[in-house]
Amino acid sequence: MLAGLLPQLVSLYDAVADLQFTVESVALERRARDTSSGFERVTTTFHLRGEGEHGRGEDVCYDAVDHDALHDNPTALGFADALAGT
Repeated sequence: MLAGLLPQLVSLYDAVADLQFTVESVALERRARDTSSGFERVTTTFHLRGEGEHGRGEDVCYDAVDHDALHDNPTALGFADALAGT
């Protein structure tokens, strides 16, 4: 199923990859939930704002320590000025 979507996804990326945008603010939202299999599922939602637009994306990985490190040092992403504006 995913193999059939891959050409469409690559084409979408190719269509927007060269577009210019300005990130004015960045916010991170950490979410956690215990699962039935006994571990804590953690995700981070990124909120990017700029030029009157708001976009969201989710970082999904299975190691909570990665999310914690991101929240402990969000300027490592290279958005220090935008993070200061949040």
